[in-house]
Amino acid sequence: LVALLKTSAGMGDGAFPRKLDRECLIPLILDDMKRRDPALVPATAESFSQVNIDQTARDAYWTYMRGLKAIERLRQGNEWRYLGAGVKLGDAGAVVCWWGQAGSPTRTAVFGDLTIKEINATDLPATRP
Repeated sequence: LVALLKTSAGMGDGAFPRKLDRECLIPLILDDMKRRDPALVPATAESFSQVNIDQTARDAYWTYMRGLKAIERLRQGNEWRYLGAGVKLGDAGAVVCWWGQAGSPTRTAVFGDLTIKEINATDLPATRP
């Protein structure tokens, strides 16, 4: 999950993406490829799997897929919130995402500086202001 967040913020000019899903993350890879080598970029995100991508894009893709699988596992039996839209990498005061069992007094949170902390559930925002 942390690798997914770090990679997506790095490809998103230092800000976390609006959502953590394939439809949002693949365009980050395509934009990064376009900046590095416009000849490698397919016309649409739908043709992504058919394009000759470089190792950087391939590594990012697999980081995303592993991260999304980790999120899927975290959601099983837990509450999960992603609040990272627009948060800058390094912002230690901003919660990017959190998860935990309903009814538990604490949740696990990842902050903008990618630290992970257990915090009181009542201290967590449900949405970003």
